[in-house]
Amino acid sequence: MHSTTNPNKIILLVDDDQYQLNSIERIFLDNDIEIIKATNAKEAFSLVKLNQVDLILLDIMMPEIDGFQVCQALKIDPETEDIPIIFLTAKDDEDIIVKGFELGAQDYVIKPFNSHELLARAKTHIELKEKSEELGKITQVLEERVAERTAQLVEANNRLLHLGKAKSDFISLISHELRTPLNAMTMLINSLNDTVHTEKQAQYVKYLQNSLDRLVHFSDSAILITSLTADIDSAITYAPILTKKLIIECFEKIKKRSESKGIQLVSELQSDELQIVGDASLIKRCLLIILENAITYSPQNGRVVVQAKSEDNNLLLQVNDSGPGFSQESLDMLFDFFTIDDIMHHSEGLGLGLAAAKLIMDAHFGTIEVENINNKGASVKLFFPNKVGSQELLNCINSDPT
Repeated sequence: MHSTTNPNKIILLVDDDQYQLNSIERIFLDNDIEIIKATNAKEAFSLVKLNQVDLILLDIMMPEIDGFQVCQALKIDPETEDIPIIFLTAKDDEDIIVKGFELGAQDYVIKPFNSHELLARAKTHIELKEKSEELGKITQVLEERVAERTAQLVEANNRLLHLGKAKSDFISLISHELRTPLNAMTMLINSLNDTVHTEKQAQYVKYLQNSLDRLVHFSDSAILITSLTADIDSAITYAPILTKKLIIECFEKIKKRSESKGIQLVSELQSDELQIVGDASLIKRCLLIILENAITYSPQNGRVVVQAKSEDNNLLLQVNDSGPGFSQESLDMLFDFFTIDDIMHHSEGLGLGLAAAKLIMDAHFGTIEVENINNKGASVKLFFPNKVGSQELLNCINSDPT
């Protein structure tokens, strides 16, 4: 019996040939690796339950229960599924090798093997297991931080709204309490990308990135809403904006996300010379909010269309998606704060986005309308004062009040 408190890494050797076991054991001498040995499946299962095994070297050809069956049993057990397995086989047979990988093995070595190669492969898989475990711990910590910070933001925002505190206090709270850890998380995730070696590690990093993106999106929306409701005039700089350029920049911003879902982005402009008068960064943010929602709710290989045209006394920007549309209940409260279940459960939903979009439109003396398109998706319409009227507005806003 072997103790589980040994600080060295533990490798379990499973082979019915005692001579082979002893030969392999000698390879790992003086390498800070403890070897435990089993000559059959029953012994292997017993040892792996009693020891914190870091790697299993598993012979395929064994009596009664072969290596394939042992591997399959280990991989369906949550307590042992993450232990890397290297198959030992005397046959250089492609079918055998493929079967091993299909059952969850990480590698294979053909007998007779080179001792240096076996040692190097074993150390590599032990190191990868260590990295995976570290990544798992980091994932758990970041998930807890995301949940904690999001809960704090929701609580703080509700408290400020009910008590009528100044919105600038909320901005300071977010900036001080969130920006620094967000930047640290971003740097950490970027560094983790350089250490990814397995699909599972890549999934962990992707989950971390998605969680961070949601938190950044939430905080950005909260800051924007607070700024607009606290002091609209000082937050906006009016200037003519070329609609074609605006759409191109927004498409470029969401290109990676749309491509990941196979979504086609289409622009249909009545004229390349159409202009909007307003704050370029805010209007771009408004259109991005609409486009991001359209991509979120459109199916795989869907289509999102942005139309721009003059209509009556307005310039109309219209975004049509191919998603399921909105329920009547959702349509009734799209622009409310903290009323959609997706927000409270921290899932990827409308959140504060459309509420922020409406405030941006209000600040530009425009309107926003949302409707379903005959059960073929949703349409969001942004109405801005038309080119002539908005230019007069620009002249009025920028003129000397005296």
